[in-house]
Amino acid sequence: MRRSYDWGYHIFVSVDLAGSTAFKAGQKVDSSPKWVSTFESFFEEFPSQVTGGYKSLEDFRHRIPANKLQVWKLVGDEVLFTARLTCPQDVLIHVLVVKDAMDQYEKNELADKPISLKATVWGAGFPVQNAIVELDLDDTTSIVDYLGPSIDLGFRLTKFADRRKIPVSLDIAKMILDVRTQELAGYGRLDHATLLFDGAVPLKGVIGGVSYPIIWIDRLNGQQTTLDRLEQRVRACDSDTLSEFVQEFYSSHGRSLISPFIVNEGELAYGIIPPDLDASRQKLIAENPHVSYEASISDQAVQQTDTPPKNLPPIQIEGDITSIDDAMQSGE
Repeated sequence: MRRSYDWGYHIFVSVDLAGSTAFKAGQKVDSSPKWVSTFESFFEEFPSQVTGGYKSLEDFRHRIPANKLQVWKLVGDEVLFTARLTCPQDVLIHVLVVKDAMDQYEKNELADKPISLKATVWGAGFPVQNAIVELDLDDTTSIVDYLGPSIDLGFRLTKFADRRKIPVSLDIAKMILDVRTQELAGYGRLDHATLLFDGAVPLKGVIGGVSYPIIWIDRLNGQQTTLDRLEQRVRACDSDTLSEFVQEFYSSHGRSLISPFIVNEGELAYGIIPPDLDASRQKLIAENPHVSYEASISDQAVQQTDTPPKNLPPIQIEGDITSIDDAMQSGE
């Protein structure tokens, strides 16, 4: 088993078939249940829909991420994707690609079925609080897995997902909000990444039981149905106020939360690397001298705490996401 000790920040996306248990149970048992073909199609075709989605984002053509979302693995009824980030703008584009792919897939493949799609998006920083491990199965085959508290947090957030709501972790929300504050040419679809707030709830094992903010991306882009208006289920959320709240939340829980940072090709592209986190990484490297790593970034990044990266709002706190003590079992 091998580990990487390079700085890296990844986005993770879970896309799940909502209502799949009832869909499977409601069909007759025979030699070839009809639901099998539905699931086969989802596992095979939806990832292709995501991959093709980058080409369709004409407004973002000159900003397509260097690393597109790739399938990490299949778990039950869900497909898990991941991509290494090179800048916070990548997050917004990945989100738009997933939203568009979900809409198209539901329209073309699920319109006549009693199931729909739901998704969750979260982030994780490596290699200190989380780990990337590679296991050789044989001489020609290996698998890569991602482990750590940030991964566990993401699976905990999936329980808040539904047909409309795409829950996002705090770091993902922060990066989207930071991008929204910039006047960036080619970002005419910012309204398609509308963030809303459902309060905060305790999540087992997360930051010592402190209530965690439930922030979500609206697949309907702020539109409200008659029932939404009657029950006041979807409340408007000012982006500036939400951004201020997220920053304050990080400040208030600095010992348990680390604000996201991104290192790309040896350069600090976003955020600030906390000195204690850098020291932990240096210790890992010293204990594993045979592992290759980006040696040039550490001193430069840590010394730039008073000089945020160009064209981004000041990021004055520290880098990953959260602390979870035990593993999370995901399910529908």
